[in-house]
Amino acid sequence: MPSMVSLDRAMADKPFQMLTIVFNDDHKMADSFARQFGATFPVLSNPSPELNEAYMITGVPETFIIDADVFCFINSSAPITGIHGRREI
Repeated sequence: MPSMVSLDRAMADKPFQMLTIVFNDDHKMADSFARQFGATFPVLSNPSPELNEAYMITGVPETFIIDADVFCFINSSAPITGIHGRREI
């Protein structure tokens, strides 16, 4: 979570939107957890397996970076962290 908050802050002046989607956890607990780290981005719930199938989600964490045309150009089964994440974007 700290790396996500850091990346979100680093991209604040760019056309970028960080969000999280709760996969198997309680939404309220996940939102509270994110806020403890200073997250200001949305924490969404995934009530349908269709999203899992569409993005071939196999577990957590998974990181997707998707452009404005909904083209996924990074799919990682580990968090994108630090400068590596900023270079990729």
